[in-house]
Amino acid sequence: MNLIQKSYLNKRSLIVSVYVKKTLILLIVIICSVSFSYSQEYSKNTLMMGLGAGGSNNSKARGVGVNFSFGYQHDLGNGRLRIVPSANFGTYTSRFISDTRDAYYTSLGFKTNINYDIIKYKSFSVFLGTGGSINYSSGLKGSGGLGGIQDSDYFNEFNFAINGAFGLRVLSEEQLMGCELLLINGSFENKNYFSEISIQLRILFRLK
Repeated sequence: MNLIQKSYLNKRSLIVSVYVKKTLILLIVIICSVSFSYSQEYSKNTLMMGLGAGGSNNSKARGVGVNFSFGYQHDLGNGRLRIVPSANFGTYTSRFISDTRDAYYTSLGFKTNINYDIIKYKSFSVFLGTGGSINYSSGLKGSGGLGGIQDSDYFNEFNFAINGAFGLRVLSEEQLMGCELLLINGSFENKNYFSEISIQLRILFRLK
């Protein structure tokens, strides 16, 4: 890779690092404020923040990495059904995959899911979810792969996808704070062979 491409990768890594630090600081600030709010009544609206790890694949590249999400949940009816819109950001590399070209790229997506508690006991539930999303991936492909390619080039790709989710949730109507563990958090689209799947931990904060 030439100096311009290395500068591009360094700048991208710096942006990701700043994003992670800001996310952690915001989580700490919110968690520290929890102790002042336990005795209040809360609405059916919940903010969520998530951090996970997984893989990404599209027609241009594939890789593994970390992803972040920020979104909103609105309970419907008795609270077992929820509308869940969210923004998702991931950064991926192919350095751990031996049979593909070097690749460094980011993924930005906007999802809307409908989640339903198939099993619920007090504040604990097991849920399934589905919905749709739009995704934009961009980055740099380098050398390597089965053909021994030596060139480097930039790429970008836009996809519509179907979402799937399966996870565990702990949050009651009387609790300010809860969590979700998404054992399957995925988006899939057949035309460009696009897929993203991860395990993600989400922190939930009920609004007044």
